Amino acid sequence: MKIYTTGILFYKSKIMKKIFVILLFGSLLFSCGDTKHDVNSDAVKNPATADSPVDNGDLPVMVFERGTKYDFGHAQSGEILVNTFYFKNEGKSDLIISDVSTSCGCTVSEYPSKPVKAGEEATITLTFNTKGRKGHQTKRATVLTNCKPNRVVLTLTADLEKTDKK
Repeated sequence: MKIYTTGILFYKSKIMKKIFVILLFGSLLFSCGDTKHDVNSDAVKNPATADSPVDNGDLPVMVFERGTKYDFGHAQSGEILVNTFYFKNEGKSDLIISDVSTSCGCTVSEYPSKPVKAGEEATITLTFNTKGRKGHQTKRATVLTNCKPNRVVLTLTADLEKTDKK
């Protein structure tokens, strides 16, 4: 008894190709309609162009009082290590922090949810839970802002020693 499945698979693949092509053209047809943009192009300011130097203009400027790195030195594994980074908006417009993402779940961040006005100071606090960790540790948090550049990396380091629990 011979079973010929090649013809059936070929038939099904032709149908699948037709369905794919129909769906592709259908999605293009519906996506190419007249779209109305709610954002006025005057609201977008791009200070850098291909033929001119970078002009920060009225952008906010995030300046950290004591830098973007903090070393806890030696600490015991299991401790909660907390550091606060102080910064000032030295620009001419509101500074908005849209996100602070940490390098692992053992580090959490707290940052202002409201815009930091020009001339105002604010803080970003990083909390590092050292439970179960030992040796040299480096934890990073990427701060996403409306500044130029729009990303700043904050770094915590510590040398952790295991505690003697008996």
